[in-house]
Amino acid sequence: MAKYVTSKVEQNITSISCPASNCRGNLDPDYCRKILPENVFDRWGIALCETVIVGAQKFYCPFKDCSALLINDAEEEEAIRESECPYCHRLFCAHCRVSLALGDRLRRLSEVE
Repeated sequence: MAKYVTSKVEQNITSISCPASNCRGNLDPDYCRKILPENVFDRWGIALCETVIVGAQKFYCPFKDCSALLINDAEEEEAIRESECPYCHRLFCAHCRVSLALGDRLRRLSEVE
């Protein structure tokens, strides 16, 4: 069972059906926790959380060595330019979703044109 769930999680499948031939149900992560390696259980949980976030609201930290999943919870009319990643604590332009230094350079280039 652990190998079955691990293979599904590695395929980024979050709704894992019961492998029993006559069962139409899905497996519950909490019931599988005891038989799964911790990293597989954690990955499954993270994937399940990410599925409930609307695509337009999620983005990743622009710094390649971080790339943490972030959520844009600002109102559409708000134009937040400067934001800090809660994981790596570096500043980036939330509007452009680039590092703040790169955002400043892009802004200056657009003003020249």
